[in-house]
Amino acid sequence: MTIQRRPLRIFLQATPRTRSNLLIQLLSTHPSIAEHQYPFSNAYHFGPERQFSRDIDVGETGDMEDFSGETYKHAFGKFNDLLQKIESEQKIPLIKEHIFYMMHAEKTYECLGQAVSSPRTKPTVDDTPSTNLTFLPDNFLLTFTPVFIIRHPARAFPSSLRAHSRSTGGNVFDTDFPANATFKFSRILLDWYTARSPSKLPVVIDGDKLVDDTKRQMERLCERLGIDEERIRYNWDSKEDHGYGKVWDAYYEEIQNSTGVVRTKETMGAPVLEEEMKKWEKEWDEGVAIKLKEFVESAMDDYEYLLKQSI
Repeated sequence: MTIQRRPLRIFLQATPRTRSNLLIQLLSTHPSIAEHQYPFSNAYHFGPERQFSRDIDVGETGDMEDFSGETYKHAFGKFNDLLQKIESEQKIPLIKEHIFYMMHAEKTYECLGQAVSSPRTKPTVDDTPSTNLTFLPDNFLLTFTPVFIIRHPARAFPSSLRAHSRSTGGNVFDTDFPANATFKFSRILLDWYTARSPSKLPVVIDGDKLVDDTKRQMERLCERLGIDEERIRYNWDSKEDHGYGKVWDAYYEEIQNSTGVVRTKETMGAPVLEEEMKKWEKEWDEGVAIKLKEFVESAMDDYEYLLKQSI
């Protein structure tokens, strides 16, 4: 009996500001990989079923189309079409999405122990039953090799706040911000995958290790994925003149302007929370620093759980 092996599909199910942009940049240099990012972002932020609570000026995304009509079902259809196109070209799809972009706001708030701040529509993408955290069908998610990425909360969360503020004008007290400052979604989804596919465990990447020991981390990742690490490039051309506007810049400016992995003194070693708080007070104020500290402390259990499973 011949068993047909399912082709490799990679799905980076991310938390913001965890070095996910760096990971995508590195993997996308592999000639067999075709990457696509944020298939549900436009529906989440701009569409008629949007789950994001703040208004964003679409013009601030640069010279791009109006996304106000983007439904989740339409986005899911485009996502499937894209996968088929990539695979018809004999390429490996590499998809990245933030987990809470694939969740109903009601579920997001429930996981975080928050009250729903305002009514939201509950979008569906098809009629297939779903037992996972997202609105995506179980059988669809299980076609992917899932990759999760973490970073120390004392580094990831203030970085999220900077990008959140710069891109949307938001602040640390917004009802939307807590979804950016948690690893709970990653933990729940990782456990879901592990329970349903114990022979094909999810991959967890530590974003701090990815910066500190890039080649070794990529060797381990490529081994898990079954692709040749020798075809990964560790330098690339910068893309400073992308023209996508301030929303894009808030999240991508560093990686777009780089030509390789950027290492600084701030990226080395584990951060000390008390010292980080002093920096936050100076950058923002005491109230913001205290709130960030609360998020960091609340996230440590999930972070450490995931860290133990990282490669």
